[in-house]
Amino acid sequence: MLELKNVFKSYGEGEQKQPVLDDMNWTFKEGQFTALLGKSGSGKSTVLNLLSGLDNPDKGTVLFSGNDLYNRADNDLSRIRLVHFGYIFQSFNLLSNLTAYENIEYPLYLLNQGQADRKKKTLEILEQLELSPYQNKLPSQLSGGQRQRVAIGRALVKSPKFIFADEPTANLDEKTGAEIINLIKRLQKHYGSTIIYVTHDTDIVNVADTCLFLTNKKIEPYDRTRHSH
Repeated sequence: MLELKNVFKSYGEGEQKQPVLDDMNWTFKEGQFTALLGKSGSGKSTVLNLLSGLDNPDKGTVLFSGNDLYNRADNDLSRIRLVHFGYIFQSFNLLSNLTAYENIEYPLYLLNQGQADRKKKTLEILEQLELSPYQNKLPSQLSGGQRQRVAIGRALVKSPKFIFADEPTANLDEKTGAEIINLIKRLQKHYGSTIIYVTHDTDIVNVADTCLFLTNKKIEPYDRTRHSH
């Protein structure tokens, strides 16, 4: 379980300081596909960074499995991110000198998993993502949709508890974006991970188990009547 308790977050210094989150409280349950919507600049990515161990709150607590995520040694936090968290970014963030296969395999290598185990898991993911024919291609040889599939594979291959997706379809055309969303949903069910998916695309409400809306520096349940598209 991930929980925000009385979380405050600001950016900037002195008079330029801008509050982004104000006394935010929310519990994210495991096993769900949760979509967090909101306008650009509302703080969605900030929430994701706080939940995923990438950014400390100014005040308040982020709880992971009941313990303060940030009140621990840096190497402990790094270990949690490596073992329990997966990340899908808008800009893919693939390693350009590694093939599709090697990009997906890489987290297992960092986890010191044996070669046979790595190969089995990587090939399974490649098949699930319909990327097997492209496994030896570099990111520069792949389309945007294929690159995002590789990024999804890299996040899922270690079966993390939580996957954090930050606008993963923003750089893709509408058709490819819809395919990626449905793919993430299907794989989330298959692998049993919890997904927290940040977007301003309201089409996500047709796919997500839980929809939240970030407004006035707070999270609230998504109101389909008020925020219809």
